This record gives sequence, C-alpha cells and structure tokens, in this order.
Amino acid sequence: MTTSIVIFAKQPIEGRTKIRLGRTLGMAYSAKLAECFIHDSLALVRNLPIGQKNVAYSPEEARGYFRELVKPLLEFSTYPQRGQDLGERMQNAIQREFSNGAESVVVLDTDSPTLPGQYIMQAFELLKKADFVLGPTCDGGCYLMGASLPGITPFSSVPWGTPQTFKKTVHNISTAGLKLAITPPWYDVDTEHGFEMLKSHIEALSYSGVKDIPTHTAAWLTTMENHPSR
Repeated sequence: MTTSIVIFAKQPIEGRTKIRLGRTLGMAYSAKLAECFIHDSLALVRNLPIGQKNVAYSPEEARGYFRELVKPLLEFSTYPQRGQDLGERMQNAIQREFSNGAESVVVLDTDSPTLPGQYIMQAFELLKKADFVLGPTCDGGCYLMGASLPGITPFSSVPWGTPQTFKKTVHNISTAGLKLAITPPWYDVDTEHGFEMLKSHIEALSYSGVKDIPTHTAAWLTTMENHPSR
C-alpha cells in the first residue's frame, strides 16, 4: 500500500501563531515554540517508513520559508493549503495525495511534539481495513486524521479548534456509514495547561533515558529556563 503523510504547518509569526499560548507566555515565545514544534514534527516523520512525505503550509506567502526549512530534507515536498476552513484544506490535501497515487493518507498537525511515532504508523496500519482514522487529543480535538477512501468529505460543519472537534468528526463518519478506527489519545500544546504538561513530560523523558525526545523543543525550553525573560 502506497502511504502518504501531510504535515499541516503554519508559519510561526509573532502575534499570529499560537495566540492562546502567547497570551500567557508572550507572543514571541509562543511563536518560537511553534517553530520548534515544526522542526520536531519533521524529524519525527523523517524517520518513519512512509512512502510520500509532505508539508502543507499556510499562509500561501510562506512558500519561501517552508522551502528553505525542508531543503536539507530531500524526501519532503511542500505545497500551500487550499480551502476556506481547516476541513476543506485537509480534504483538498488528502485528495491531492490520492491523485498522486497514494492509497492511504494521514494528515498530522504540529501541536504534539512528543507524539510517539508508532501512533502514526498504527494509523496507516488501521487504514488497511478502515475508511478513516482519527487520533484524538485530550482536549477534544485531533492530532491526526487519515483516510483510505478518496472522494468522501466527513469534515463539513466540524467546529475546528474546539472541544467538539473529535466528537463531531466521529458523528459525520458514523452517519455516512463509513468504517472508523481510532489511535490512542495524546495531548497537544495550545494552552498554558498543555505547555506545563509538555515541560513535565520532556523532563520525565530525559530522566528516564528515553532517546526519542523532541530535541528542538527540549533545547528551547532549557534555554528559556536559563534565560527566563521574554
């Protein structure tokens, strides 16, 4: 089965990226953190046995930024997100990958830098029998969405970025009579609560000797602990 993954990424611009987190941490800090998340997401996906690897970016004028970002990563392609809302943009990206020969497609966000790589591979494994796969976050969202069925749009009327995102998407897929699979839940980092969990998690991973730590994020957190003014 030809597999494809699309990392959905937004250019980390101060005052326009991770606004909720920026209200407590500072906009410059949250933008830098978002940049670290992107780097760590690329590093995670780079090491996975997936056929096609892509970054779908926004805004459209961020083409130069993302082309430069993936220049050392020859296995990645980049293209702009197209659509009026997140659901339409994801659907367009999924259909693009099917048109390019993929048989299963997973869309991954960059808000979960500690996500285990095996969860992504599990999503592709589940898509061998399921029409769609969702990776739920602890706050009611999704860290990934995947499809093995082209031409179907289960993302309409979904309240993106709310605690109802996962529930509504499940409802749409079930109502359409499609087979759904779920990967284990994980957390994302959109708020101060998620940020505090991230810090504690990375510290625990470091103490335990685990090697698969999001290195860019961990390094930035260490830098800010040593120079806390922001």
